[in-house]
Amino acid sequence: MAQALCIIGRKRVGKTTLIERLIPELSRRGYRVATVKRPAHHFAFDLPGKDSRRHFEAGAVASLVYGDGKVAVVRRTPGPPRLEDLLAECVPNADLVLVEGHKSATLPKIEVFRAGAHPQPLYSGQPHILAIASDAPVELGIPWLDLNDTAAIAEFIVARFPLKTA
Repeated sequence: MAQALCIIGRKRVGKTTLIERLIPELSRRGYRVATVKRPAHHFAFDLPGKDSRRHFEAGAVASLVYGDGKVAVVRRTPGPPRLEDLLAECVPNADLVLVEGHKSATLPKIEVFRAGAHPQPLYSGQPHILAIASDAPVELGIPWLDLNDTAAIAEFIVARFPLKTA
C-alpha cells in the first residue's frame, strides 16, 4: 500500500493550494503522487445526462469511464468505505498519497494554518499531526513549516516518507 499523508486544516487556509504545489515538487524528487479528496457534500461522478452517469443512476453496481491515459470508476458500496481500504485498492502504483482533509484519520498529518483566517490551529497535542505549515511561525512543540516554502515542506515529507526500494 502507498504511504499516505493527510493535509488538514480549517476551511479556506490553503490545503488544496499546498497540495497543488507539492505534487510537482515531489514528482521532481521521483515520487509517484496520488491524491484523495472527499467532498463535503454531494459527490457527482460526472455531469447529469452523460451516459456513464445515466448507467449508474439506472442501478449499475459500477460505472467505469476511460480514455487517453485516464480511468475513473464509481461503484456502489454497502456503507461508507474506509479510507485505508480505498488507498490499498485504488492507488497501488503511487509512492505517496496526499489526502486532503480526514482530520480524524489515524494517518500522519500536516496541518495548514493561517492566523489571519482563524484564531488558532486545530493542533492540541494530537499524535498524528507531524507539523504545522503556516504563513507565520507557530510555537506548539511540533515542527513549524513555512507555508510559502514548498521545497522545505517537500523536504520534510521526503525525510519522513522515503521512497521504498523494490
